[in-house]
Amino acid sequence: MSRSVPSGTVHFSDEALAKIVDALPLCAPPERVALLPQIFRAWAQEDLREHLSREGRKAARKQEDQLHSIAKQARGLIDAFEELPPTAQFLAALRPELYQTQQTLLDVTAVSIEVARQRFDHGVAWLTDLAEALHEPQPKMLPDTQTRNHLVTLDLAAIFQLVSEKRPTRQINTGTGKDYGPFWTFASAVWPVIFGSSSGLSAANKRWATKVSRQRKLARNNVCNASGLLGRDLTCAERCTVERRFGEYSSFVANLQFRHPDLWQKLREPR
Repeated sequence: MSRSVPSGTVHFSDEALAKIVDALPLCAPPERVALLPQIFRAWAQEDLREHLSREGRKAARKQEDQLHSIAKQARGLIDAFEELPPTAQFLAALRPELYQTQQTLLDVTAVSIEVARQRFDHGVAWLTDLAEALHEPQPKMLPDTQTRNHLVTLDLAAIFQLVSEKRPTRQINTGTGKDYGPFWTFASAVWPVIFGSSSGLSAANKRWATKVSRQRKLARNNVCNASGLLGRDLTCAERCTVERRFGEYSSFVANLQFRHPDLWQKLREPR
């Protein structure tokens, strides 16, 4: 049995970090490997801590109920406006403008009326979009542990690629059916530090790899479709834009660029 998920920041000791470094591929650039302790400590303080403190499904359901309530009220407000006679609609549109400009009905100008009309139209349009968007069915929530483990695995894959410069993949031994390979070795060294054992890692690794494979296939199909519509091959920049649109990425690397610019600069320095 694994211990309960830590409520605070996970501590990566020097001993744990040494084992994680040893789990990296031998071909990993040494100057990047040397930065791994800083990377992991930044991850533990920020993104990992956020993953481990995610609200439970009960809280998520409560939030969704609140949003549905807002959608219902927005729809009711729109219906109430639509039921008003034209004169009352005009006054409803005009009064916020008069209030904002500290004017009275005697001060109304054609400009005030046009501004009021535009604000009213935009407001109703926004309420309509809000009501429709909040009523859209949302993807089924994963159980808490699955969501948390998936986010951790997604970050680990990003860190592995950042440090080793190798794309993380899932490899399966056809004889035993068990996971193996460079990324598995790396993740296996990190997982027990966070959760106390390797429990849940194999399932998280499978779920991550399945999702990545599905999204890469979707990205390839969309690249082909875009090429067909344009009648030419996409440029590298265009291809990357499409792949980013349909891919799933860890936010940790992006966060690292903004929160730790000095560390990021070291990672970006040419070898």
